Amino acid sequence: MLKEYLEINVKNDEQLVKLATIVQRITAAEKRITSDDSEFGLSEAEKEQLMSAIETDVQELQIKKDEIESSISKES
Repeated sequence: MLKEYLEINVKNDEQLVKLATIVQRITAAEKRITSDDSEFGLSEAEKEQLMSAIETDVQELQIKKDEIESSISKES
């Protein structure tokens, strides 16, 4: 009977360690987000990089749109 209690105790300890690990990860993630003081957990550099990529894509789309409109005008 003592052996069974010890096995149960070991299993409980393993579960407690897993639970503590999960809580620690959540706490670390929350600290990282709040310490950045930024929306969606992005730093200012990451936001600028995303905005730059978006602007580049918009410019490329505008060029493609102009090319398509030009080709349509020529066909008409």
